[in-house]
Amino acid sequence: MSEENSDAGLFVFSVSPPIQSGQDTDAPGLSELSERDKPWDKHKYNSDRVSDHYAKSRYNKYSQRTKSCADILDFRLVPEASDGEYKLKLAAARFCRVRHCPICQWRRSLMWKAKAAALPNLPMETFIDVEGKSLSSIA
Repeated sequence: MSEENSDAGLFVFSVSPPIQSGQDTDAPGLSELSERDKPWDKHKYNSDRVSDHYAKSRYNKYSQRTKSCADILDFRLVPEASDGEYKLKLAAARFCRVRHCPICQWRRSLMWKAKAAALPNLPMETFIDVEGKSLSSIA
């Protein structure tokens, strides 16, 4: 497969929050490209604020990591199953994994929501208390 074909549908964006942070930037916010992706800009802005707080403390490495969290996002064009239109899907990104980073916390909450949604829908009788009583009989 040629280099041209392997990068077909590849879009790399440098995501910057809206001008609320006081910085003048040429890079568009993700919400300017897709209305559905407004949360990215909000969390990126909050991540920059957390980074500023870390910079004022002794945790300079955390400040650098949160400042660069999700700076470059790699999107692919993926065909929509229902109507055949294409949509952007996040293919790769670099996250800082700092515990208090708003972007990483948001992504972590999405992961847990997806895991909870994937659980089977079991009847309440299947859950047994430590003492051997059914939880439905206690309630």
